[in-house]
Amino acid sequence: MATGYNHFAGLKSADVITVGPTKAADVVNYTSIATAFDNMVPGGTMYIYPGTYSLSATETIDYPCNIIGIGDVTINGGTDGIENRLIMVNKPAAGTVATQIYVENIKFVNAYSAADAVEIDDDGGATGSLTTIWNMCGFSTNAGLAFDIDQTTNTIDCYHYIYGARHLALDDDCNFALTKAASEIHVSGYKLDGGETFILGSANVASLYFWDNIIYSSAALTSGGAASIITNFTSCAFIAAGAIAACDVAHYDATSASENSQAGTLAA
Repeated sequence: MATGYNHFAGLKSADVITVGPTKAADVVNYTSIATAFDNMVPGGTMYIYPGTYSLSATETIDYPCNIIGIGDVTINGGTDGIENRLIMVNKPAAGTVATQIYVENIKFVNAYSAADAVEIDDDGGATGSLTTIWNMCGFSTNAGLAFDIDQTTNTIDCYHYIYGARHLALDDDCNFALTKAASEIHVSGYKLDGGETFILGSANVASLYFWDNIIYSSAALTSGGAASIITNFTSCAFIAAGAIAACDVAHYDATSASENSQAGTLAA
């Protein structure tokens, strides 16, 4: 009797693997998200079917890959969460080619107090650029950082794109610390109604930060920074006490060389 199981997949060498709940064990390669990660190959693709999947330790992703949620997918650290961070992203150990990591339609939740949802470094050893794309993803922590982006090696180009939607969390704050000129971070689509802020690194290089289509509630949306960084705010709006207002330059840290924002009163 045919079960629908893909016999060619699920092997260590498979480029495409699937993850699903226990009840779907006969049609997916893995029911454990940790086991699925263990069997990913560089350049591979993981499809995750609807459900909540728990890690028991930090998962490190240091290889190019695509991780795609199908339906309502959550990856968490269980009830207690995981210390330090849920997901660690880094460069491969060696090589010169660019590394691209694409993640789509997944909610990352870490309940451990003051721990991060996602941390990104670039000190893995390989010398090519690092690009990460988080499309329609949510990030929730318990007083930790939704994203802790540390460009620790200042000779590698880094480009990070974090795209969400109003129903997806970007909670709590984010630490964005770029150290190489022309490296970029883009954030778009989130509603930050819990006072979430962005803490910018102090490296005095012309790195670029972009916020687009963000509704925010903190009158200090950014802090830190350095004289040479460039920040850009487009199609953003400020909410307070149930009312919405245009951006104000006072909402942003004023240390940047160039702060390009839509500020002023809303049109009648």
